Amino acid sequence: MRHDTLKRVPKRSAAITLLAFMILLCSGCGGVRSPQTDTSQTDDSALSTAYTLLRHAVTAGRWKEASQYSHAALIERPEDPEVMFLAAKVAFHNDDPRLSTELLASACSLESYVNDNRVHQAVVTLLSMGRLYDSMELLEETVRHRPEHHLFRRRLVDFYAMAERPEMAAPHQRVLVQQRRFYLSLLLQLASSGPRTLEEDSVQLLVDRNPQDLRPLLAKAKRHFDQRRDDLSMKLLEDILDRHPDFAAAHALAISVVARSVDPDSIPASAAQTPTEVESYVRYWIALGDWAICQSMTEVAVRCYWEGTRRDANNSECWIKLSSSLQRLSGQHPGPECNANIRNVQQRASLLNRLDQQIREFTSAGANSQRLAIGIAKTLWKLGRRWESEAWAAIALTFKRDRTDDAAEYRSSVVQTLRRDTPWQVTQTHPELTLDLSEFDLPRVHRDERTASSERVFNTIGLSEELPITKPTYKLINQAAERGINFFGYTHPHLDQPGFMLHHTLGCGGGVLDYDLDGWSDVYLAAAGGTPRLDDSKPNALFRNHSGRFLETTAHTGVGGTGFSQGVAIGDINEDGFPDIVVFNFGRNVLYVNQGDGSFVDRSDRWWNGDQDPSWSTSGAIVDFDGDGLSDLISLNYCTGDDLTTHRCVSEKLDAAPSCSPMAFPADEDHFLRGMAEGRFADRADTNHVTPDIIGRGLGIVAGSLDADNGIDVFIANDMTNNHYWSIPAAATPSPKRMREFAMMRGLASDAQGTAQGSMGIAVGDSDQDGYFDLFVTNFSDESNVLHRYRGRQGWVDDTNRLGLASNSFPLVAFGTQMLDLDNDGQLEIAVTNGHVQILSPTGVRADYAQPFQIYQRSPRGNYHLVSPLMQSGYVDSDHVGRALWTIDANRDAKTDVFVTHQTEPVALLINESTTQSSWVEIQLTGTVSARDAIGATVELRYGNKVWKKPLTAGDGYLCSNERLLRFGLQDPKPSDCSVTVHWPSGHVDSYDDLTPNLRWLIVESQEITSLD
Repeated sequence: MRHDTLKRVPKRSAAITLLAFMILLCSGCGGVRSPQTDTSQTDDSALSTAYTLLRHAVTAGRWKEASQYSHAALIERPEDPEVMFLAAKVAFHNDDPRLSTELLASACSLESYVNDNRVHQAVVTLLSMGRLYDSMELLEETVRHRPEHHLFRRRLVDFYAMAERPEMAAPHQRVLVQQRRFYLSLLLQLASSGPRTLEEDSVQLLVDRNPQDLRPLLAKAKRHFDQRRDDLSMKLLEDILDRHPDFAAAHALAISVVARSVDPDSIPASAAQTPTEVESYVRYWIALGDWAICQSMTEVAVRCYWEGTRRDANNSECWIKLSSSLQRLSGQHPGPECNANIRNVQQRASLLNRLDQQIREFTSAGANSQRLAIGIAKTLWKLGRRWESEAWAAIALTFKRDRTDDAAEYRSSVVQTLRRDTPWQVTQTHPELTLDLSEFDLPRVHRDERTASSERVFNTIGLSEELPITKPTYKLINQAAERGINFFGYTHPHLDQPGFMLHHTLGCGGGVLDYDLDGWSDVYLAAAGGTPRLDDSKPNALFRNHSGRFLETTAHTGVGGTGFSQGVAIGDINEDGFPDIVVFNFGRNVLYVNQGDGSFVDRSDRWWNGDQDPSWSTSGAIVDFDGDGLSDLISLNYCTGDDLTTHRCVSEKLDAAPSCSPMAFPADEDHFLRGMAEGRFADRADTNHVTPDIIGRGLGIVAGSLDADNGIDVFIANDMTNNHYWSIPAAATPSPKRMREFAMMRGLASDAQGTAQGSMGIAVGDSDQDGYFDLFVTNFSDESNVLHRYRGRQGWVDDTNRLGLASNSFPLVAFGTQMLDLDNDGQLEIAVTNGHVQILSPTGVRADYAQPFQIYQRSPRGNYHLVSPLMQSGYVDSDHVGRALWTIDANRDAKTDVFVTHQTEPVALLINESTTQSSWVEIQLTGTVSARDAIGATVELRYGNKVWKKPLTAGDGYLCSNERLLRFGLQDPKPSDCSVTVHWPSGHVDSYDDLTPNLRWLIVESQEITSLD
């Protein structure tokens, strides 16, 4: 709320005279009485000596007496700042802080803000009353009159940051940098477009002291928005707008909540209720662009995102979305100019995204690495932000850690290019900044229908109400021990105590295979616990499934590797018809080749030609990614560095050192290895794909045909760095050089806000039965999991909040996940295993190490509900430190069962005891022209008037491999026409009619279908 005194500061006499009369009016008397005179008379001499008497009373600390003189003194000397200051002091000591602040502000104005102490005291007093916005207005006036006063400008920047008003801080930040008054936190604010930290207690204290002004709560609402707590964010925004209906910044954030959490059809109506000032905010244009994408109005989306980039040329989310929208539009507007525009926009989007990653790595590493700071400076230079580049180079020279030889030389080269007239943002070599896309239509927003009350706005933008949750018909019972599986693949023997290291936190995985081809799925389980890069860990184990009971056959089969094992990939690496095993270790990976006689042989040296780096590998997939009919191998790598297992991150608040953040170590490149006919992998130089713009810390992987185009796609979940999406289009002549990484362009690199997360697990499936495959990604605590919903040529869209999947995952650390149909009703549930990586929080408080196992069930409205709290089973009712999760049908009852590994307890085998009577069909695929595993095939099944579509994938998420079988729940137990169409990786299509439900079918490429029951 702006106050009249502050508005009228330039009109000195009018302002002060009016203020004096207001004071007299408030005093309730006709004059000022001297304590020595008769109270019934007005003493004219008191008026002439009021200032002197006031000064003496203030000096003596007689505040009640002084208040009588201050009124007369203000009338006597209405433009004397000293009188204003004394009167303000008197008002403060007489418990009238509001009058005191008005007088202080007027005193500052009268002397053109030259008295630093008075300005400082006025600001402090305003803040003590909770008047943040008035204090910012006072400081704005101060630096306008005294542009050289950088201390007050710096304070103003800090206040704007507290208020979540970056658009107001920006011009002052630029002045500070150009006048060489920068500091590290200022440079971080300028360089980062991601979520900001917030001192919530400070903001709430301001509102508690001044409940009439709710605008400071915008920062809290933005914090909730960044945390995906849209219901809490909207509640605050409703309160703010009810009090301040024309507060454009709050409107911009509110429409962003609508765009993410409510039916997008409501966006135009919501926009119509906003003031025109909201169009100056980039968030407003992003929301309209997102709405246009949902409506398949690509040209309108392009215009909206372009308008957003004009408001903020450094908002990575806006540039990323403009880039992907232009890419989709290129088919309608072909030509060299269009292609050039796309390249230029993509380059800026990539650079801004890289900058966000670099800032995150820099801060995670302690914000004192010279090497990382110089890297930030170089990226800023490429963006045309030369002043910031020089500032980062200068501040890098003050860092003593992680020094680099070229720091001083780089800074010198930047300084030589700077002139007084060098623009803040260079545009001459950045055509994306002069791009004109005004030819495309704007969305139609009819503000002439805007209501005076905010009630219509809230009715439009209120969040969707939840439907009642129905109790699920399935149970998951841990029967591992009674079915013969007693295995604990821990990474450290004392994971129930603080003090373990980063490599102890990831856990161990496993995979399903039918290694003896008897029709019963067996399981291979990984273990660690020893020393990385050495063979001194607990042995991995293979369990053979005999009619639903498991017998350990590790010694007989020869697969008991003792490396520091993390994940497992299953597949036919040599195309002989028998599944093989790849174990991903922190050290050299191991390939066990199935001999076909119930045993395996370690062929690692042969396949890797004896040239394998001891990398920290996590997950991987066996898949023919180059289309030559031979299986290849993808191996994900996590971190690298000589001190991975020795460096300890110290905490002053903890006795035991916590495990380091992965950002403390450099990321390592993934390996794409082509399988050769002679039984080896091609040399690395021949198989390395194009290096991604940002190297990831790979943890989860899914490979298959994931989008609408033919060919293999590989989606990789990276920890605290951008996810990767490699698309290898089908072609007559296989070539690894055709691979492209464009997760950013397809909407998969991060969440909807463009923020890279601590991504780990992946689940894939057609969650909404629209014939497209969606991707569910698990993340760290304070982030929420993300459901990327595929919209065909529009790519993937983050629909997490709209579908109700955000809030229940926010406080948890999620690892393994799968989309699976637990009751064979044709609808996919989502299972997630959770568990923290630390026993103690950074502040020393005990963290929720063990966390609940979760199952989300889709409602008829299409949103998801957490139903696991309603399930009655010993395992689901308890908390666990979960890691990998994968699927199997252990007892061949055509119901999906689940394996889960843990950090502090043995592996669990959750048997599905659903009471469903639904029919089902199981499909097993074998390629002929395609690789034998047929990864990349998709199967479409029609049953009556219903259609389902499933992909055959490898990798299958976090450290694991699922049972290689496609199970379709048909819901209806009544007989109906059933047909199947298979799209093979080779491009061949096979169709089969008149399938009998409740059977397992084998489909061999280009051959007749065969029942396996």
